[in-house]
Amino acid sequence: MEEKQEILKDIISGFYCGFISGILDKRKPAWRNNENDAVLIKQIASDYYEHFSVFFCNVSFPILLSINFDSYEAAMADMNKHHFSNDTPVKLLLRYACQSKELYDVMIKTYQKELTSLLEGRFLSEIENKGKYFQRAYLESHEFGFRAESNKK
Repeated sequence: MEEKQEILKDIISGFYCGFISGILDKRKPAWRNNENDAVLIKQIASDYYEHFSVFFCNVSFPILLSINFDSYEAAMADMNKHHFSNDTPVKLLLRYACQSKELYDVMIKTYQKELTSLLEGRFLSEIENKGKYFQRAYLESHEFGFRAESNKK
């Protein structure tokens, strides 16, 4: 469980790092050469506040499934049993993908911490423990790195 929690923290940090870096690259291309502009970071956080959860779900949902299910087919079969649809709320999808209350609680706490930092104008342009993040990455195949697919290699 602890390994999954660390991976989840890295997924969240990576999401915010990539998302905010992309927006900054568009709005202020020279931002990497200067200190972070707290006002600009706050403005970006405010502009996208209502959309972060949907974007986060789109990015993290398949990765979370790959951590908690042995195959894509098993994940889809289980989702069909729960009658998920395009109208299923993001919160419910993420709670399902975490597969445990403990992992979901870690996700919420980390997500809120990252978002609060942005709203306060703080942004780290690099993922902490970047070396460990890439070592732990499960994305080994085009099917989101499901364990069963990875074992076929």
